[in-house]
Amino acid sequence: MLLPFEIGKLLEAFQPGILKGNVIEIKGLKCDNPLCNYEDPDIPFEEYIVGQPCPNCGSNLLTQEDYDTCKQAMEV
Repeated sequence: MLLPFEIGKLLEAFQPGILKGNVIEIKGLKCDNPLCNYEDPDIPFEEYIVGQPCPNCGSNLLTQEDYDTCKQAMEV
């Protein structure tokens, strides 16, 4: 079960989701590197790739931990 601060962290890592009833629809990714401004709000969750490098800075764009947290939030 996600704690409220974990959900807040999740929503900071991903573009804001859209709440439809009791389901959160999450899409888009942004780089966590504070020196990078990369974000793509149009990437659907189904196309997320764990370990993919950021096209701007090369940092890991999506960690396994962030992906798992996102999946948990969508199941709440």
